Amino acid sequence: MVEPPEGIGRLGGHLFLPLSLIERGHIPPPEPPPAPGLFSMASAERTERLLRAAGFESIRTEEVPVRFALPSAEEYVSVIADAAGPLALALRELPDDERSDITAEVADSLGRFAADGGYELPGVVLAAVAS
Repeated sequence: MVEPPEGIGRLGGHLFLPLSLIERGHIPPPEPPPAPGLFSMASAERTERLLRAAGFESIRTEEVPVRFALPSAEEYVSVIADAAGPLALALRELPDDERSDITAEVADSLGRFAADGGYELPGVVLAAVAS
């Protein structure tokens, strides 16, 4: 199994789709921050440095617990692909049978989060306020 890049911590706990695509060689592994990407600002310290460098003086960051409720593995794949353009492009280029295999793999990974008629994924987002 491909490990998430260092520095993501609890903010990237449900990367089933990207990891599946990486393992199959359809997308390259993400570079650790400060490289651009979904989690380039996952560190409160890095986010604070960037905001200070942009001229903000009063900065507050906070990890906020969230729950992602999804009705199906197909919806999970769709939501994650919509949030990350390279994933959508990689999925679009796959033959239908491989896309189905990936969705089945994701469904298997999501199994431990099964809830009333779908899935509930716990997570954490980093919120920042600056002035």
